[in-house]
Amino acid sequence: MVGVRLPERLQNSALAAWLWTLDAAARRGEGVRAPLLAPPALLVAGLGWDGAGLREAVMARLAVASVAAGVPHLDVILEHPALVEAVLEAMLAADLTCLTCLALRLGPRTPPGPHLAPALQAMTSLTSLTLTPCATDQHLASLARAAPPLTILNLTYCPSVTDVGVLALLGRPHHYHPLRDAIQGEDANDHKETNDGTLGSGDDKSDTEGVGATLNQINVWGSAVTTRGCLALLAGCPALTALTCQWAGEALEVLSRAGRHKPLALTQLLLAETHLPHLNLLMTLCPKLTTLVVRWPNGPISMMEVLLGAPTLTTLTLLQYFPEPGPQLPFKPRPTLTHLHLSVLEHRTVDLNALAQAFPALTHLILEGITPTLPIPPHDAPPPLLPSLSTYSSSSSSSSSSSPSSSPSPPITPTSPCILWPNPPAAPTLQSLRLATPPSTAHVLAPRVVVWAALWARDASTLDLATCPALADIHLAQALAEGGLAQIEDLRLTGAARVSDAGLNTLIDSCPYLRRLALKMLPKKRLAQLETLKVDLRTRNLDLELITYGWKF
Repeated sequence: MVGVRLPERLQNSALAAWLWTLDAAARRGEGVRAPLLAPPALLVAGLGWDGAGLREAVMARLAVASVAAGVPHLDVILEHPALVEAVLEAMLAADLTCLTCLALRLGPRTPPGPHLAPALQAMTSLTSLTLTPCATDQHLASLARAAPPLTILNLTYCPSVTDVGVLALLGRPHHYHPLRDAIQGEDANDHKETNDGTLGSGDDKSDTEGVGATLNQINVWGSAVTTRGCLALLAGCPALTALTCQWAGEALEVLSRAGRHKPLALTQLLLAETHLPHLNLLMTLCPKLTTLVVRWPNGPISMMEVLLGAPTLTTLTLLQYFPEPGPQLPFKPRPTLTHLHLSVLEHRTVDLNALAQAFPALTHLILEGITPTLPIPPHDAPPPLLPSLSTYSSSSSSSSSSSPSSSPSPPITPTSPCILWPNPPAAPTLQSLRLATPPSTAHVLAPRVVVWAALWARDASTLDLATCPALADIHLAQALAEGGLAQIEDLRLTGAARVSDAGLNTLIDSCPYLRRLALKMLPKKRLAQLETLKVDLRTRNLDLELITYGWKF
């Protein structure tokens, strides 16, 4: 039955009760010292809990108590300037050498105040830092003076971060030109530029040590960093494996045109609003590239050419692009690809069985704007297995009372089991599957595709299927009878108005790990009927969230 995770639910309930008690005390102007008496583990859990509806003062008190307790991980989300100042003042009064991970997320109009820069200068053991959207060039200069062993730096949507701040972080003057060092790579240590603009010998330890020596993940998306800043990061961070910036593609193109031959350490790359560089040059610069994300490219893209040109990819994401005409799937299987996300601007169809054969090791698959299909079954295809829940078929009430052996097989109707041909993969590896067809009544998922996809993702925990108006109880029963949806935790169905309450109850009883069931884009009449089912689920005290909503018009 549903609800096998009872201890986790009780733990979350106890944490929520404690937080709501603090919130009630803050409403009365009390409970200031209560977080100071809590153990550090409870404080970290309270800050990490998505406390929607809690007063901001409660989160600030938890942050101050965490700083006073010396927790190594601190995640703060605040917007009120006075509360932000109180937390930063507590940081200045505490010992920040034990802080290793800091995430400070402020409001879009919240100033960081004058205390953030000296606080960053005292964080000498920091390995992960997230400042959004409040970071400035001054903060990066303070971070460079602290020289922590930083490996992850997230400055997403910080408009005050420019190339000057990046150069200050790397210990370079503002008039430094990184192109030569970016071209030569590590060989450029013999001719470093000093602060006065002259060429040094490269023997100074500051040239080889500092923040840039340990950085391997940098995110400056939405900042004012340009191609010059990206070149400086590529030149000053030899261990950089992931660079997220709007101008990363331009920087790589500059390096390829300038004749760099030394390979980079990049394994993750995001290209946005630019044309895809020549794959041979890209793989020459990034031979270890495993993750490629392309967003809004300037021209059409062929997925098959990308996979052929980048054989080391394990994750491929193509967003908002026009696919080139012709075949998209590779002719030979790609057993190394595990994550695939395609979002096209022009509708396409894809053979789901051919896709499964082309990528046998897929663990995560997202198709947006693409309608999956299956080959037409031959005349000698084996008949479908009749599930035991035949009463869910609308045609079962009018079936004949004669035995099946003495009567011919009934014709295949929309409320009959589907012929599963070809067979789904015997050893599926999918953990999450999302099929989002275009928002049109002309592009819907056939019930046979839904059942086939459920069996292909029989071990998946997340399944999101787009518009499937013909899906009925008999199809869900067939998927359950064949062994599908056994490990499902999050199931989302769009437009499945023909699935009755009896079919949903059977689905809930047959899926012991199901915790979230979303039925989207339903008519008003069906939504009203599902309200009764919600009341029944609450009466049964199941650890299940049933989400229903219809059209906005």
